[in-house]
Amino acid sequence: MSHFLIAIVSFAGGFLFFLLVERLKKRRKQWNQEERSRAYKALGNTQTIADMTADEDSTLGLNRLPHIAFTRQVWKNLPLSCDDSEWLDNTINSSSAPVASVYQRLLEAGFTKREITLIMRESLLGFLFNICYLLDDNMLDNLGDELKGVGWGIYETHLDRKGNRYPGQEIGCLHEFSRYFDLDAPDSASYLDETVVRRQQSRKET
Repeated sequence: MSHFLIAIVSFAGGFLFFLLVERLKKRRKQWNQEERSRAYKALGNTQTIADMTADEDSTLGLNRLPHIAFTRQVWKNLPLSCDDSEWLDNTINSSSAPVASVYQRLLEAGFTKREITLIMRESLLGFLFNICYLLDDNMLDNLGDELKGVGWGIYETHLDRKGNRYPGQEIGCLHEFSRYFDLDAPDSASYLDETVVRRQQSRKET
């Protein structure tokens, strides 16, 4: 009899858990293909690439919106290419920046703004790639069993009916998107909208 009750309780618990999961799924925003395309366009893709990415998401069951949105926010204040040197002018003109005099001496020694930007960008890109990779793999395995089970991750968030955020699916392989908005990356200009590169273009003209 006790085994029968245990089986009933286990079944009921599993069924309630299933209902809870399904309810959470329904609370999530269900993106249709047209909405996804508009979202990708808003993040800076050309209309063609936005439509193509949304179609691939629907076909393959993917959701790359969080990946590209995260990358877009990271790149928002970074030089988009080696020709984007406004950051250098701002740093040199800032008397409170300790490194300003270093950059000024490099210019006086014959380094171009593009070369200084190249050095800075390569350091930032390497750091960004490593951080994105670290979010996927904590790389603690080689430090012993004492740290077994310790880890972290980055997750999508969803809004409930009260506007509170709760975690959703884990965002994996983020490092593959680390150079998505890098104009010096191969073929990047072919999928980024003109509004994304306008900042760089205007700086070239000034």
